[in-house]
Amino acid sequence: SLLCIPDVLTSTQVDGTLYCVHRYFFARDSVYFSKRFAQLDIREHEALPTIISIGDVERKDFEALLSVLYPANFEAHELTYEQWKSVLHLSTRWGFASLRKLALKSIKPPTSHDLFVLARTYSVDHWVLPALTALCGRSLPLSLDEARQMSMDDVILVATVREEIRGGALRVNVADIPRHVEVAQAGKMNRSMGNDVYLDRPRSVPKSNSTKSSAVNPGVEAEDGMSMGVTVASPPEQKVTKESDTESDVGRPVSLLQVVLRCKTSDGFVEPCSPKFQWSHQG
Repeated sequence: SLLCIPDVLTSTQVDGTLYCVHRYFFARDSVYFSKRFAQLDIREHEALPTIISIGDVERKDFEALLSVLYPANFEAHELTYEQWKSVLHLSTRWGFASLRKLALKSIKPPTSHDLFVLARTYSVDHWVLPALTALCGRSLPLSLDEARQMSMDDVILVATVREEIRGGALRVNVADIPRHVEVAQAGKMNRSMGNDVYLDRPRSVPKSNSTKSSAVNPGVEAEDGMSMGVTVASPPEQKVTKESDTESDVGRPVSLLQVVLRCKTSDGFVEPCSPKFQWSHQG
């Protein structure tokens, strides 16, 4: 018997670009397009009188799908990870069962987090446990960006298992925990404000008999941030003449977190403000 493939081209518009593709492949392999063509009541060998417009699809995704339908190399599909993601996305959305299987077989997620996100997004259940296992076993905790791509339940699960498998033993002194919390909070706040944060390890400062003072704007309350490990550049050493003696003003580390959070207005209310400093010396 003779196999004849209808050579009927269909005009498809994606993201403002017009593509002419063989209707046969889309009708045969895609549940979505098979139903859509059936609704047009067009015979197999007849050309479509209208353009098939597809919304909410990017060109790069559609062209990645076409590169698999019309391969340049039949021995291997030389697609990048991002291109295979596009194929997996559209094949799942449009019901290309064979293309979805090919994408799942060929895609190589670069990290365990990427593997987990794909597993949850495209319902690949047998990837979930290996991905979660890798996330719990790796040395680094979840980053903020990684956590935002996961559900709250999964984030808590990973955090709980990571704590359990590490024995729950503290690796720092209990008294040092607040410093770690403040450093993390300061880093998060300044990333959202577009500022750079420099985190230093806590240092011991030798005691001195001389009095050292520094001042910020009168409306700002600042406290010693040495235990926090976040330092603000101090002004050059200056001489201030007093009635009784002369002493130098040396800037000491200031808690950046407190400066950002505890700015007072002229009315006495506390409200957030950006860390801008004006150094003054009071006799």
